[in-house]
Amino acid sequence: MEEREHASGKNYFQYVDKRKFSSSFKQASATLKRTLLLHHPETQEVCEDLDVADSAVAFKFRVSTQLKTGKDTSVLLRVINRRYEEDHRAVVWRVFAEGQGAFYWDARR
Repeated sequence: MEEREHASGKNYFQYVDKRKFSSSFKQASATLKRTLLLHHPETQEVCEDLDVADSAVAFKFRVSTQLKTGKDTSVLLRVINRRYEEDHRAVVWRVFAEGQGAFYWDARR
């Protein structure tokens, strides 16, 4: 994982990975889409109105916990998965995480 700075001056972390699957591209990407939808179904909100719903999924969910200090905190995760069917095939998977409570950090402070 690498920390980077956006043109706006805000810092973010980026992790890039490449994996090969022994199954067909179509089968692997369909399995990934189903697997992604298993994350925290009780707090998950799926975006239903995608123009490319056959090749993409977008949703958000919250992970909450109580720290040893007794403070409640959570992280809101937004997940976007998009499949491109071309000669050099790729599945793009992005996750945006926003800390809240004790995990909230404001660069202006």
